[in-house]
Amino acid sequence: MNCQIVTILCLIYMAYVNAFFCENLFENKIIYLISPPRSLSVAFLRMIQARGDFRVMNEIAQRAYCLINHPEFTKNWFRQDSPATFEEVKNRIFKQSVTSNVFVKEMSFAVRDFIVNDKELMFNPQIQFVFLIRNPHHAIISYYKKILSAPGVFAIPECFSEIIGYKSAYELFLAIEQYSPNKPLIIRTESLYNNPQRTIQEFCNHAGIAFKEGSLQWNSLDENFCGYEEWDETKYPNHSNHWHKEAIQSTGFSRPFSDYDCDANGMPTFVEILNFEHRNVCIEA
Repeated sequence: MNCQIVTILCLIYMAYVNAFFCENLFENKIIYLISPPRSLSVAFLRMIQARGDFRVMNEIAQRAYCLINHPEFTKNWFRQDSPATFEEVKNRIFKQSVTSNVFVKEMSFAVRDFIVNDKELMFNPQIQFVFLIRNPHHAIISYYKKILSAPGVFAIPECFSEIIGYKSAYELFLAIEQYSPNKPLIIRTESLYNNPQRTIQEFCNHAGIAFKEGSLQWNSLDENFCGYEEWDETKYPNHSNHWHKEAIQSTGFSRPFSDYDCDANGMPTFVEILNFEHRNVCIEA
């Protein structure tokens, strides 16, 4: 009889501890931004960081994704102390969320399998998923130019269509829309730089956070910025600066300088890509 009483009391205590933990856990928000590459997502991260009330994480799942799919990149691109598995990524996010709001920014291709196969993430009411989507014509050309000039890259990769990320973003959106208790938000990159105040106000309203007008401007960072402490950056500085230099040196949302050619019907021509083989790869993507 006494054993039964002790067991019941232990169960009650455990339920109380779990309820207390969950109540405190859910006080803090996790905003999970997903985008294809070259969509102003790091500028969005800088805006969130300028608010001062979120811990930001930049592409923390990249190394875990590459260890599975492209291990040839992992030795020279990523810090060896960064998360090596998606489970480590998830644990780091949730651990941080116990003490602060968390903003996670990821490329869609890198987290599709991670999120789609982890119902704990999609069912979690603590997480607000946001999609940042740029005109794919512009994103593809921008990414093509960046990938060819990246350190250690001398040819367009076979996985180019995959890492452009629009297909994986769409698949993620469908899954999150089905399972997440919070309706996912879609933000167009063009809206972000054409009307940043209204766009960020709408984002804040959707996410249930205060709009802070001061966060629309931030300070340019030093060229030696690596993001290890501030962003949980997984890439080595030469790669981080190559991919994020414009955002690192930015002071607000601004329109990309390049214009891209279209024919009389408004269809992309990709004439900016002189290599015809590469042009066909971009058209396919």
